[in-house]
Amino acid sequence: MTKYPDLLFEIQNGVGLITLNRPKALNALSFMMLKGIHETLIQWADQKDVRSVIIQGMGDRAFCAGGDVRSLYDAHLQGDHGFIQALFREEYTLNYLIATYPKPYIALMDGITMGGGCGVSVHGSHRVVTENTIMAMPETGIGYFPDVGASHFLSKCPDYIGLYLGLTGARLNAADILFASLADYFVPAAAINAVRDQIISGDPIETVLLAHQDVPEEGMLTDLQAEIDHCFAASSVSEIMILLQVIDASWAQKALKTLKSNSPFNLEITYKLLNLKDTNSRESLIGDLRISWRLIEMPDFYEGVRAVLVDKDNAPHWHPERFDMVSQDEIVSCFEPLGIDELELAPL
Repeated sequence: MTKYPDLLFEIQNGVGLITLNRPKALNALSFMMLKGIHETLIQWADQKDVRSVIIQGMGDRAFCAGGDVRSLYDAHLQGDHGFIQALFREEYTLNYLIATYPKPYIALMDGITMGGGCGVSVHGSHRVVTENTIMAMPETGIGYFPDVGASHFLSKCPDYIGLYLGLTGARLNAADILFASLADYFVPAAAINAVRDQIISGDPIETVLLAHQDVPEEGMLTDLQAEIDHCFAASSVSEIMILLQVIDASWAQKALKTLKSNSPFNLEITYKLLNLKDTNSRESLIGDLRISWRLIEMPDFYEGVRAVLVDKDNAPHWHPERFDMVSQDEIVSCFEPLGIDELELAPL
């Protein structure tokens, strides 16, 4: 039995091929999957017969739907917060390795790509989407925050688009993903196998991608950016909600409904995090561990997972339940260094 049954590793003609092999779970990343990808990428980085890496998902539904948050919930019930801490440390270290990888790293994001799936793709050097790609950072919906370096890659979005995406978990199609600078190429799904095979055959990566590149169907962000910027430039989450109330448009009312239903504390965390400007990948991931370290000791993450994924009643009880009850001192404390537990990443 293979050491990592939910992963497939191959080297074909100098290309390291990673396949996330958990299609029934939409290729959600377990701790062992994170560990296996990390170990393999380190090995391939020094391996002269590997010139580039391609990562893809098994099945026709998802590249990677995120992290295996149910395993974190179960660990919490067992009182094993050490496992939860170890998983986040492993994930963020892997994200940084991808962001700084010394060889081309091509992510074929054909299908659902969310949360942790963005962490193992958006940090790469060549990011490919198809008409099947649906991307989101939906963490606030389960009482958490957009992690995996999102404060870095969402800061690359135009103006206040990244804050909108992080607070609301809005889902993007291929055109919107490209507009938001979260991918580089649109390739029709029917051509994805040809792209992979031609890169493996030795054709130059950019030449292959440009040869198959096409124009996706229209998205929503181009037309909505002015309204999004107007609302999300507000000085607080509460003010954003006030501005959304007066916009008679489906996107605004959907965003407002989402903000009203999510954890006030974690929305405040997200607002502060995504307003940090010029955050590089290293700073972003170190900050993510600081925040996650604190949030896993608080109730909202587990309550959110319970309500959405376990009991599926979609009726979470947040603590605190209102924005005016959130302690700003407690928000600030979540961003403080961890001392000996700080995430150690090599300088850029």
